[in-house]
Amino acid sequence: MRSELGKPEVGRIELRAQRERGQLVFEVNDDGRGIPWDDVRARCLSRGLPASTHDEMLSALFADGLSTALQITSISGRGIGMGALRAVVQELDGQLEVSSRSQRGTRLCMRFPEA
Repeated sequence: MRSELGKPEVGRIELRAQRERGQLVFEVNDDGRGIPWDDVRARCLSRGLPASTHDEMLSALFADGLSTALQITSISGRGIGMGALRAVVQELDGQLEVSSRSQRGTRLCMRFPEA
């Protein structure tokens, strides 16, 4: 599947940390399938969560128990990871940005004020 998309057979995850205008910035980038927004919308609707805009679906990504995984495995499928990440970022007075492109990957960017 990856080779059909012009990607290397082995996936890539990139971690970055830097100082930028008085903030500590941490980024996690991957070249995976991206966030399946149609699946997010379907899960939102099945749980009664708003999903008519991209911002509503982005917010729902962080709702406890919302997962697009088809099955629970030892590493995915419980819908707690993104919510836990958001809670920690907020606890540290940070900001969390998410961007994703279908079949191209996802980027998480966390910004924290320098102490």
